[in-house]
Amino acid sequence: MIDKKTQILTTAIDLFVEKGFDRVSTAEISKTAEVATGTMFYHFNTKEDIIISSYKLIKTQFILQTLEGNSLNNPIYDVLKTKWKNMILWAMNHKKEVQYLLQFKNSPYYCDNLMAEDDTWKELVHWWERGIQEKVFKQLPLDYLLKTFNDLLFGTIEYLFQNEDKVDEYITVSFNLCWDCISLKHT
Repeated sequence: MIDKKTQILTTAIDLFVEKGFDRVSTAEISKTAEVATGTMFYHFNTKEDIIISSYKLIKTQFILQTLEGNSLNNPIYDVLKTKWKNMILWAMNHKKEVQYLLQFKNSPYYCDNLMAEDDTWKELVHWWERGIQEKVFKQLPLDYLLKTFNDLLFGTIEYLFQNEDKVDEYITVSFNLCWDCISLKHT
């Protein structure tokens, strides 16, 4: 059974993707989620809180997917290749969530340090920093490497949403492109 807080977030994600942030009211979220308004405001102070919490929920699920079948202690190339594949496969099965991430990232609600306090995110950042320190990744600012990685990843995902028959091929093609962009070492 899904808890009320998750029920509210899941409903909000559906509504926000369908209508946009500005065209969804808290009353509509409450009614569609079939929870009392008081219950919704027990869990979330404002609509903005719901929007940001929805982002954090999806982003955490997305990040956790990168760790599946992966130890961050493995060679960086192998870890990144597995992460890349896992994220694309997750995205292909969670299109609405990906649409939400993209919508949120291009909204006034987004800021770079939104996930800064999330332990899952911190672990991932430390892994990237290790790649820079070990001179596996190009000696560039971490935020620039992450932006390059994310832009290539989401560009690939958006391409594959339109070309689902090419998923297997483009997991490899796009990873090689990404690796060439961010790494000093070629395997």
